[in-house]
Amino acid sequence: CCHKLEMHCKVFFLDRTTLDSQTTYVIFDVHKIGNKLDVPPEVFRSKVNELLVAYAGYERIYTDGSKAGKAVAAAALSGPSISVKWLPNGSSIFSAESHAILLALNIADISVNERILILSDSLSCLQSIDNQKLNHPLILEIVTVIHRLTLNGKQLVFMWLPSHVGLAGNVAADAAAKAALNLVESQTTVPYSDFYPLVHNFIQTFDCQQLW
Repeated sequence: CCHKLEMHCKVFFLDRTTLDSQTTYVIFDVHKIGNKLDVPPEVFRSKVNELLVAYAGYERIYTDGSKAGKAVAAAALSGPSISVKWLPNGSSIFSAESHAILLALNIADISVNERILILSDSLSCLQSIDNQKLNHPLILEIVTVIHRLTLNGKQLVFMWLPSHVGLAGNVAADAAAKAALNLVESQTTVPYSDFYPLVHNFIQTFDCQQLW
């Protein structure tokens, strides 16, 4: 007997031309320096600090996602303000990083500051935002929120920064995300594709058991 899995999706109708006309700056300058294996940490720190000076008038929001075993969590922080969320067990790190950016956008939404700099160490997530990969539900949600905040007068800039090179904001966001792994699991939604590896492992285990 087979069970049919029904997916109920919320559809967003967005004008792609309108989205493209609203520039969201994603800065990859630090990534262009090179690989962490070849570049000393102080070189990365120097470049990040140089860019932060250029955006001195912006409120900084650092984000990070964390995964340990099956536990997955996200965090965003701006000064003393910290927002965290625990995702369903088995969620992908990409989903964690995406939810961390959504937490940052929530902070930006209620902030009195109009100019916001969101800093993330997830290259794949920022590239997906920059390329507007709307086929991914979390990127679609992020782009939708960016669109709304931009219409409300927010100036949003995203910047990639490397992890584990001694940048204070990134270290704090990493610690907050790791601490959130101990929270009670939330009802946060993640793409069903996150659970493909779990299903695959289950099928393999089941097949092995059938052989015995």
